[in-house]
Amino acid sequence: MAAGTRHECGTVPGTRRTGAVRQPSRGGTPSRSRTLVDVRAREKVRSHILHVVTLESWPTRNQRILRDQLRAHPEDAARYANLKRAIVDAGTPPAVYARAKTALVQELTDRARAQLGLPPVPVWEKQ
Repeated sequence: MAAGTRHECGTVPGTRRTGAVRQPSRGGTPSRSRTLVDVRAREKVRSHILHVVTLESWPTRNQRILRDQLRAHPEDAARYANLKRAIVDAGTPPAVYARAKTALVQELTDRARAQLGLPPVPVWEKQ
């Protein structure tokens, strides 16, 4: 941050909240329960997504498990990157982008969860 620049704690300069703040109930699926999601946009383009989760949910959180799988297995990371590029290159609208990745994300997450002795759970979180 530039010297003398001040902004409200918890905000990103130049962004605005898009209204996509979600606080699922405690009874949600393991990856959705006790989560706060804050989406920020700059010039109508989503620029930041912040997921705030409880410490107790971190060990079984799908996002963390997938991250670790991709870090540990470069071939999976390459498949994921190639799929993401293909989705964008196909002109897939942003609203469909996440859904278009779901099958591969589910496959990789299921494999990683199995290696950790965890049961498979749905990775799709959008309502």
